[in-house]
Amino acid sequence: MAICTICGRKYNRLTAPVSAKRICSECFFAQLEAEASAGDLQPTEEGPSDRESQPLPPPIPNSLGHSTRVEDFLQHEGILVSQRGVFEVQLGKQIAGVERADIAQIRVAYASAAERPVFEGAVGVSLLAAGLWGVRICLRSLLAFYLYAWLLVMGILGAAMLWDVLKRRYVLFVTAHDGRLHKLPFYVAAYPRDIELFLQKVHQTFGLDIYSDVTEIRPNQSLEVLNQGESV
Repeated sequence: MAICTICGRKYNRLTAPVSAKRICSECFFAQLEAEASAGDLQPTEEGPSDRESQPLPPPIPNSLGHSTRVEDFLQHEGILVSQRGVFEVQLGKQIAGVERADIAQIRVAYASAAERPVFEGAVGVSLLAAGLWGVRICLRSLLAFYLYAWLLVMGILGAAMLWDVLKRRYVLFVTAHDGRLHKLPFYVAAYPRDIELFLQKVHQTFGLDIYSDVTEIRPNQSLEVLNQGESV
């Protein structure tokens, strides 16, 4: 664990980007968005060296009437949402995602995180069977271990694929305008209550309507109404 030099919060160094210098992932991505927006504002010709720095662009109103800046983003358990779109991140790196202009629908569900569960399950079973056969062979002699150790590796890969297929978790199903369906899974340890608060904040901040197949998660309910209901 380490303490971020910007926000002062504790963070795990293993989950922070490699290029981050003693700052957490949230502050690192905020700096990247701010630098990108500042770079777009620079004029094509160089002016005097003592000119004042360009201010950030004005707030962008969303469909709910709230104002957000281009560097604003929200991140929770492997999912990052910003004005650019919705993305899956792992260890500070973007793995997959959909640009905001391409989003047709967002839905949260409790399902397998595998993109093609049937295909990946069949491949996983085959690899696991090969690995188990390799274990049987390798137990006979040391020479067989050197010759068939690659079967053990296949078995490990097969077990990992089966785990990804069989382990259910909370997933964002993002449908693009071209009909493609993207699966953006939360981490396995994500709790439905935390996901609900995160998606409600996404709805309020960026105006994204999110449907839910999970009864415990109501993403489009405002935080004010939810807090009033809890206080009653």
